[in-house]
Amino acid sequence: VLGSGDRARTEQWVRGFGAWGPAAILVLMVAQTIIPVIPSVLLMVVTVLAYGPLWGGLLTFGGLLLAAAVAFGLGRALGPATVDRLIGEQTERKVEEFVERYGAGGVIVARISPVVSTDAVSFVAGLVCMGFPRFMLATAVGTLPLTALVAWLGEDVDLEAGTAAARRC
Repeated sequence: VLGSGDRARTEQWVRGFGAWGPAAILVLMVAQTIIPVIPSVLLMVVTVLAYGPLWGGLLTFGGLLLAAAVAFGLGRALGPATVDRLIGEQTERKVEEFVERYGAGGVIVARISPVVSTDAVSFVAGLVCMGFPRFMLATAVGTLPLTALVAWLGEDVDLEAGTAAARRC
């Protein structure tokens, strides 16, 4: 449904969860971090479409923070061997060097950058000596601009065009 490009069908599907809709969105955002099948931006847009710019934007922001916290915790709990399997050893090494070199500023830049995997940053931040409060603050600061942009533009997004473009890639 999320990848169908049918805006009405997508909104109806999310609203079909009723009061559990926000929880379903949060679960999908966390699942996307661990099993990146659904693009997170698509989930963000769907959330804004279903709940409007204000509540959808807040739910998106909370979901992104929750997903980052879960990935951080998994990185810390599972260690380098498992993180290497999740994101690849080369990616883990590059992101680790980046996070260790730039610290919280690197996390902020990674959240804003379309080039760096935000999921990889979350997993790796759990491996290095970055404190959780500092990581979450940097994540919030770096995530806010994209969340605000999606909330502002989200209702005007053409899901069919975006889905077709994603299939071509």
